[in-house]
Amino acid sequence: MTYNRFYEHYARVKQYLRFKRSELQSLVIVGFIIGFIFSMAQDLGDTLLLLNWAKYFILATIVGLISLFLRLTLQKIIALKYGYYAQFKVFWEGMAASLVFSFLSMGALPLVFPGSLSLIFMVRQRIGEFRYGYNFEETAIATLWGLIGNIYLATIFAILNLAYPGNFFFTTGMYLNIILGICFLVPLPWLEGLQIFFGSRFYYGVALSAWLLSTLLLISGTKIGIIIVILAGAFYLIGNLLWGA
Repeated sequence: MTYNRFYEHYARVKQYLRFKRSELQSLVIVGFIIGFIFSMAQDLGDTLLLLNWAKYFILATIVGLISLFLRLTLQKIIALKYGYYAQFKVFWEGMAASLVFSFLSMGALPLVFPGSLSLIFMVRQRIGEFRYGYNFEETAIATLWGLIGNIYLATIFAILNLAYPGNFFFTTGMYLNIILGICFLVPLPWLEGLQIFFGSRFYYGVALSAWLLSTLLLISGTKIGIIIVILAGAFYLIGNLLWGA
């Protein structure tokens, strides 16, 4: 039975995992805005200011694009498991507010409010399933995997940052994914937090607790903190593979 579910999920991912052109364009624009926000507070030195800023901007943009693309890919994969198409919708007003916060704080408050996940019901793929219809708890789970992806990515960047201390790329990757995690969890109609909160109060509480604990352990910069996050993430991933999300 488990094998059949796995094969069906694999078949759905193989056939339906796609990114629309408009979706990719939106991700690229958001990535550039993230690059600008996270390059503002850097010490550019006394000479070649524009060149130094361009270096930080490019690195931060790459980090932003990697983080957004991987978290969305994970959400799309999990959404297909439950019979939904997933598409990223940009919250342009939120990105404008992010730029305003960044300007007012001179880069010291790099908040990012990119948007939310839009889920579309796959009618043909859901025939015969239990309680056929749009399920808010399932959509909350699919959306929640964006935060899980951010925690996994933050952990990977934290490990690399521990190996190469002071590296801008790895440090930015860790903090960006931590910030994305909490910004996406804000319960506003245009962000994913409200979708999770409306789908399941329990999952929202678990998500908030997981983000807080992971953040405290990762920013501690200690090996034991990172190891605890790695073990917790591994146990969750194994449990999910064996017993479902």
